[in-house]
Amino acid sequence: MKKNLTKITGIALASLALLLVGCPGPDTEPDPSPLPPPPEPTILPDEDADTIHAMILPHGTEAVIAPWEKASNALATDLPEYVTNFSDFKTIKIINEKGKEVDYKTQELNEKTNRTPELKAAIQKAIDENLFAGKTPKNIIQIFGDGMGESHIVASRKYYGDLIMDMLPYHAPVNHNSFPKPGEGDLSKSDTTTDSSAGGTAVVTGFKTRYGYIGLDGNGTPVKNLAELAREKGMIVGNVTNDHMGDATPADVSVHSINRNYQNSIYGKLFLSSPDIAMGSDYGYSEYIQESKWDADGRKTIDEIYAGLDSKTKSKYSLKEGTADYNDAMLSVWFDTNKDTLQKWAIAMLNKFDGKNLTGSTYDFNNWYKDRNMHSYKKFPALVSAVQSSDYKIRAFANYEYDADYDDDHVLRTAPKFGYKLGYGKKNTQLPTYPEMVAATLSVLDHKAKANNDSGFYCLIENTVSDGWGHAKRPYDCMNEIQCFDEGLAIALKYVLENPDTLLVVTADHETGGLEYRSNWETNYKRIVSTTKSHSPNPVPVLAFGAGADIFPKRVDTKDWTADDWATYVKEGKDNKGNLLTIQNRETGILIAKAMGYDHFGDLNGNGVLDPDTEYDSIVNYKVAE
Repeated sequence: MKKNLTKITGIALASLALLLVGCPGPDTEPDPSPLPPPPEPTILPDEDADTIHAMILPHGTEAVIAPWEKASNALATDLPEYVTNFSDFKTIKIINEKGKEVDYKTQELNEKTNRTPELKAAIQKAIDENLFAGKTPKNIIQIFGDGMGESHIVASRKYYGDLIMDMLPYHAPVNHNSFPKPGEGDLSKSDTTTDSSAGGTAVVTGFKTRYGYIGLDGNGTPVKNLAELAREKGMIVGNVTNDHMGDATPADVSVHSINRNYQNSIYGKLFLSSPDIAMGSDYGYSEYIQESKWDADGRKTIDEIYAGLDSKTKSKYSLKEGTADYNDAMLSVWFDTNKDTLQKWAIAMLNKFDGKNLTGSTYDFNNWYKDRNMHSYKKFPALVSAVQSSDYKIRAFANYEYDADYDDDHVLRTAPKFGYKLGYGKKNTQLPTYPEMVAATLSVLDHKAKANNDSGFYCLIENTVSDGWGHAKRPYDCMNEIQCFDEGLAIALKYVLENPDTLLVVTADHETGGLEYRSNWETNYKRIVSTTKSHSPNPVPVLAFGAGADIFPKRVDTKDWTADDWATYVKEGKDNKGNLLTIQNRETGILIAKAMGYDHFGDLNGNGVLDPDTEYDSIVNYKVAE
């Protein structure tokens, strides 16, 4: 693929060069007044590139997002409005690889940013004058960077400039291991890596758990998450991601599941949890699917389903194992041939978790959200407009596709197998950028909460793109994505300063890509090496700002650290004197709950299982509030 990319890139650039200098034949005169040269397209580096590509921030959908209200006790009242579109597009002519003249979109970064001098000054003043002292959080914002490790942050800072997250006064690296998968060891053993289900569960429940578990302790007992705590307090709840809503991280604050791959069960329970706003991409069925029992003790793989079909059915659906559409086709066949069973299961689940007392044998299991009066939208601007125009009264969600309205450029700019294209020379109308997601979520929840007797809100806002680039072993794109994430974080920081009864916590579930710093990495970005396509044991950050943040670990001064100091910190969580600086990921959830006023939440004794006598704030009540 890289050879093709290099070839296509070379052809495109050569074609541009021909256009610029001209190529007169023996019987033609040179053009006496040539057009000014068009700007060169931004080309992502390949293995032969000498320099890292310029920072590329996304254009966005241009949705109109109304501002939130500033609280009467705002710490800053004159901050610039937030920005969600960062680039402009121009079209030039190039000769493509087939020798044909075509339009080519180039993307130019404009000077818009949320990381303004005014915002930085206001943050510094709040820190210097201790302006959050004595404040209790009414709002909880969790900013989540899926796959974002300390290593990504160090690299991004070095090659793309300072990050506004560097200003936050509370910061520590986090260890994020988990117990083994079921059947692979007991709770006396530990995996050195984790995934979004176990890692995210630890962050939002305070319990270290098994790899693959969602909302369960190590024994498989359901334990309460932060969104459920918020519901108990009467708070508004938001659950937002640019992955699909059934994926592990958004599921961590919605459901309790013994396996992250039970997608039908997860989606059904997600809507039963009644988020006030939920945003995610396409409906993501897993290669594993839920069987008929709501308690998820039965399951089949795609291959097992195929093996159980008779030859007539295989012929009818033109099924051939190993073909590109095999998984999707198998899911379709399975749903077609198991409708009655699925409907019975859906009714059983609704009766169990929602006390519906439904009778009969049919239920539209793909539309659970309608039962909860959730309004569905396929485009991000439509969702924002609908919520705002209805005076913020409706509960709404959006399911948009990853590649909505994207056109491939002549130079391929996509992480292999992951399709993350945000900000890479493309304009879309459906899928929001991370800054758009942050701005819309905080605006909607702010209006909803203030209309709800000023109840406050809890939200998780996940950026999954850094995880995608990590899996694709593209460290330079991870570094670029951290800057986009930081622009979204700046919007959240503006909200905190204008609504200071708010706690903002930034963290991640795990590191993806296993970034390593080799000698001379400071002067050669290619010395920052991705060592795996999977998750790694590298630590992730936890950062805090705002009301109640002072219970989090204080930031360590790293100004004079050497490359060796950084490597030790990233890998071992120690400072240059050997002092251990890390906390466990479950401690993040425990600290957030403590800031909310819950002293008996999470795995306080660190044994991995719920102790009802001392950890009773974590006991689950399955009856979901309307």
